[in-house]
Amino acid sequence: MKTLLAAAAEYQLVVSVDTGFDMPGWRLAPNALRLLPSKGRADGRRINPYFAGLYSSLADVLPGDGGFFGLEGREHTAQVDQKQRIWRERRFRWGDDDRARLVEDKAELVQAGEPRTRLPALFCSPTMELGVDISARRWCIWLVQG
Repeated sequence: MKTLLAAAAEYQLVVSVDTGFDMPGWRLAPNALRLLPSKGRADGRRINPYFAGLYSSLADVLPGDGGFFGLEGREHTAQVDQKQRIWRERRFRWGDDDRARLVEDKAELVQAGEPRTRLPALFCSPTMELGVDISARRWCIWLVQG
């Protein structure tokens, strides 16, 4: 992966960025992506107007630091390891005790690739209704299956 990213950086397809998460990050270079309007779906079905608008406006925010960048969200479901869910809950609540516990777990967090910074968005399943205190001060996006 390092070799692939180094080659992509050499051809100016990606740029190295500081993530603030004790690990390097990479960002797609704005000039590496070209968005073109479509003449319709290949299968002839109706175009979803939400996604058509999203993709046509995305080109305008790629060169800058628009709303799509700088926001981290993590999954919080039964498919995520219990220890990672606990870390993510702490990062999401971000209380004094939560931050202290994250400092204690720094080595494990780094090894697992989990940042130690505040988590602004937590993507949850309906199982969160079973009593996990995630606080009302942050975003939580409920994904309802069905």
